[in-house]
Amino acid sequence: MADNFFDKGSAMHRILAIIEQVANSDRPVTPTEINEKLNLPKATIHRLCSKLEDENILQREIDGKRFMPGSRLRQISLGTISNENFRTHRHAILKKLSEEVGETCNITIPDGSHMRYLERVETHWPLRMQLMIGTKVPLHCSASGKLFLSQLPDEQMSSLIENLIFEQ
Repeated sequence: MADNFFDKGSAMHRILAIIEQVANSDRPVTPTEINEKLNLPKATIHRLCSKLEDENILQREIDGKRFMPGSRLRQISLGTISNENFRTHRHAILKKLSEEVGETCNITIPDGSHMRYLERVETHWPLRMQLMIGTKVPLHCSASGKLFLSQLPDEQMSSLIENLIFEQ
């Protein structure tokens, strides 16, 4: 019998549940931690995580034990939040804020060791840095990146900083 997406035991449901657990975690998770939430057989979790890793939906942390969102899942997420329906509303709110404070306002999201500009409203100052939507800037080179780093647990912040490339 073919798996039915709406059947709680279906492969699709299990895959989505694993992706959701990893994506909603504030840190990389082990298969054991996934199992604590989903109560699936260990072999199933390992097999599905391995398949998701093969597809770049998940990726292993350097220690090889924990999973975090992979490049493909980040691209899917970015595509979703960059959707024109969301962009129109974001832009209107950001424009109003920019007019109120008289400064350029940005919405950025972390993307590996960079911040990606998701939305931006420029001021009319004659001297300003113009960045296109989608531009990636190293974490340590933007106010939003520094703010992001400052809010991370020390271990995660140190790990990210160790992998930064500092150029002059």
